[in-house]
Amino acid sequence: MAKNYGNSHGIKEYPSVGVRTLNAWHRITSRIPVGGVLAKSDEWPEGKVIPLGTPVSMTEIGGAATVGAAADLTLPYSGLLEHDTPMGPDCCTLDVIDGGELLIDRIDAEISDEQKEAVKFRIKFYPQIKD
Repeated sequence: MAKNYGNSHGIKEYPSVGVRTLNAWHRITSRIPVGGVLAKSDEWPEGKVIPLGTPVSMTEIGGAATVGAAADLTLPYSGLLEHDTPMGPDCCTLDVIDGGELLIDRIDAEISDEQKEAVKFRIKFYPQIKD
């Protein structure tokens, strides 16, 4: 009997998918209980990955999400994306962290100074020593 190991889910029906684990959240103290929904668009086509740490805001729990530079992190339902999240055929759901400690040098997402200021009492950013 043939055996498959790692990255082999549905290997006969679908192409293989690369997976990585990135520990960028040192500690998570609070999360929005129901994530936001981001619809597929020209900016976020199917298969594109929204990077971990991307700013996300919503006007209601489980509602439509705004991501990236347009996200308003002063809204009550706002924070940073917990994981790299690929866009699906119609939409994707986003797990949003609104309290914790993030290792900022491990993420690819862009967070403006204004957005960092808006979450400064909720999320602490830790830089890393660089060689």
